[in-house]
Amino acid sequence: MRDHAPRHANAPAAGPTRRESHARVRSQGPEADYLAVLEEFGDEQLTMTVNVMCVEHIIDGVPRDPSSRAAAASMRERLDDMCELRAALNGMYLLATDPRMRELLGRDAPLTEYLRGLYAWTKAVIRGFEESGYALRSLGVDWALLRARIEDAAPFYFAELEPEIAAAAARLRLVSPEASHPGDPLSELDEQLADVFTCAARLATGLERRFG
Repeated sequence: MRDHAPRHANAPAAGPTRRESHARVRSQGPEADYLAVLEEFGDEQLTMTVNVMCVEHIIDGVPRDPSSRAAAASMRERLDDMCELRAALNGMYLLATDPRMRELLGRDAPLTEYLRGLYAWTKAVIRGFEESGYALRSLGVDWALLRARIEDAAPFYFAELEPEIAAAAARLRLVSPEASHPGDPLSELDEQLADVFTCAARLATGLERRFG
């Protein structure tokens, strides 16, 4: 039941709906909005990288007690899934710097909402891993609490937006037909989107499994 939010600073509130994944700001026009989204996602990508590295370091310090090591190994498997998602998101960010992506990355565009949600989702999960990693060091982890953190974060994974995003990518190819030509940077857009979708689904599935 998702009726309470992670209690960490910077962790998202529980039960978001699309269009509620970020603070409302006034549009400054398509170009300014697009540049602001690029800057936002660049910052989020860096934050995700640093946070994952911190949790990896915490897990490395878990005692060699067999049960603790097994639990740490299961957390590391999910971190590996998160690293794959991070790499896919980085590829998406590189494509996003192409000015033709402006329409797909408007302030409230489906792709923008989806990516914001992924970053909010993974940030909250990483916070839960950080708590549990420190708890494992003292052999006192509360798995029910970690499960609650994961469930609180899950609504920020807006998988239902994926068909809209794919449709927007198809419209982009109609407006910019050269994007379908081999060698054009955006010829990889569909493949990169599919990679993000697949990695996000894999992480979601992994987070449903039991830890330890």
